[in-house]
Amino acid sequence: MRKVISHLGLLFFCAVVVLPIPWMVRTRLVPEYLSYSTEILPDLTFENYIALFTTKHFGTNYLNSIIVAVGSMII
Repeated sequence: MRKVISHLGLLFFCAVVVLPIPWMVRTRLVPEYLSYSTEILPDLTFENYIALFTTKHFGTNYLNSIIVAVGSMII
């Protein structure tokens, strides 16, 4: 009985750790107004990625992060 309870606890812990990953993938592939809907896979779209690379200056921010990270490693 002790092993069963231990395994159930481990399964619960694994679910708590692993389930946010598919939730993040789902959230980035659906429109913003459907982010918190209860459907598992509503209309999938890549609008979030298009907005990221066209309006958010992602490349500049990424380059700045790399410069800071490399600079801190050198120091």
